Amino acid sequence: MDAPRMGNLYLEDPFLQGYLRAHLPAQVFAKVNIDLERFGARVRDEIGFLGRECELNPPRLLHFDAWGQRVDQVTTCPAWKRLKDISAEESLVAEGYTRR
Repeated sequence: MDAPRMGNLYLEDPFLQGYLRAHLPAQVFAKVNIDLERFGARVRDEIGFLGRECELNPPRLLHFDAWGQRVDQVTTCPAWKRLKDISAEESLVAEGYTRR
């Protein structure tokens, strides 16, 4: 059975949109609104699927190799790498340090 299909979570949250509109300068809101609409679509179309893949395939830690040597190697599924790339593309970490 397929998971329910979600829409654009930003567009489906009128409270958040209203709050941002009321508390941000108009020029900032116009830019942020476009970014959040686009990101909401990306969550719906790509990130949600990758997140489900990561939940189904958690990272594995290998402490020792076949010869008993300590390796401490973490193995992740490709979805983990893709989510890391997306976080860089979207500047998710840097955004918190950006002054607007």
